[in-house]
Amino acid sequence: MKKIIISSSHPAGVRIFPYSLSGVNLVYYIEYIQNRRTKLIPSKPRTSALKLLIITTVALFLSEAAIMLFLRMLPPLPIFLEVILDALVLVGLGFLILYYSLFRPMNLYILERNRSEEMVRRAYAELNQIFQTAADGMLVIDADFAILRVNETFARLAGTGSAGAIGKKCYEVFPGEQCHTSACPVTRIMSGEERVEFETLKKGTDGRGIDCMVTATPFRGDNRQLIGIVEDFKDITMRKKAENALIKMEEERMKIQKLESLGLLAGGIAHDFNNLLTAIIGNVAMTKMDLDSRDESFKSLDMAEKAALRAKDLTRQLITFSRGGDPVRKSVVLPDLLRDSAKFVTSGSNVRCVFLLPDDLEPVDVDEGQMNQVLNNVLINAVQAMPEGGIVTIHGENIAITEGSELPLQKGRYVKMSIRDGGCGIPKEDLGRIFDPYFT
Repeated sequence: MKKIIISSSHPAGVRIFPYSLSGVNLVYYIEYIQNRRTKLIPSKPRTSALKLLIITTVALFLSEAAIMLFLRMLPPLPIFLEVILDALVLVGLGFLILYYSLFRPMNLYILERNRSEEMVRRAYAELNQIFQTAADGMLVIDADFAILRVNETFARLAGTGSAGAIGKKCYEVFPGEQCHTSACPVTRIMSGEERVEFETLKKGTDGRGIDCMVTATPFRGDNRQLIGIVEDFKDITMRKKAENALIKMEEERMKIQKLESLGLLAGGIAHDFNNLLTAIIGNVAMTKMDLDSRDESFKSLDMAEKAALRAKDLTRQLITFSRGGDPVRKSVVLPDLLRDSAKFVTSGSNVRCVFLLPDDLEPVDVDEGQMNQVLNNVLINAVQAMPEGGIVTIHGENIAITEGSELPLQKGRYVKMSIRDGGCGIPKEDLGRIFDPYFT
């Protein structure tokens, strides 16, 4: 088995091949399948040129001596026949000597080397394919932060071409929070760390943020000299979104639990408060019976009675909320409800209401108490938004919702109400909380 250093590959191949890196980052072990004992890179022929020349000369000399001795043992022959016979035997023996001592070893060496080079090319192609098709983005960086090589996954992740990234600084192609700090993986690996792993937010060339799990390991050369690092980027954006969704779901669950607890508390308070209101309303009604309707005290008691009745509606809403019941709907004429709410809210302020309500405004099917509370809250917000005074415009109109409407409502006839004030408006950071209970 022969060890080969592939300086342009990556650590992901280690997870595929059943071998250990033994602390060296880019060393892979390759075996011949047919013959495990075959050396990947064959050694050169052991016989040197001088030694081969000496062996060949001695062999030829001994061959010539043997031929001359053999000819002397034969009957005398003509001189030309001896020369021809001597030359033929010498050439034959010389060819055999040269073939087994030079040509055959050289031919075997060339065949073995060609076969070994083919295995090297095949191994490099396999490792390069693994590098290019890895699920994680990978790049090789030298000690000067220059990118030496990237795979296709990294090119897609960073939004850059493979050729366009090579030669550039890593912090220019795929910047992150650790760049230009002591937490930079290149700095940490060059300082002696063997493995760096962390989560970070990277920024692609198109400006979008990408949550990544980064793993950095040393990149060493043939002599085990530290050249740079190999970085592995796993896109964890979907995982982060799932984690954030789970966190939001947990927050919503906690809110629901709090609302359920508040509902139980509100229901108990509402029952007690409703009993007190019953006594107040009864006493106010009895007092009104002893007064003239034109008396100012009668008018004050009348307003107090209306306020108490609204408070009674509020307690009913609290009880409905605590029990999880449905609103109590009935047909209501909106102009009267709007004017009563506006008069109640703006009383004693320097805010004036202007009503733009058509005579044919249709009655609506609503919970009068809840609708009155909504109107009161909106109008109170409008009054508070104009401490120096102003005008609140209340507009109503009949509309029809048809199929394909952008509003999330069923098809049918509705009444649209618009309330406009001249205040400073709602801050942008508060828009997401305007429907929270009692948020102001």
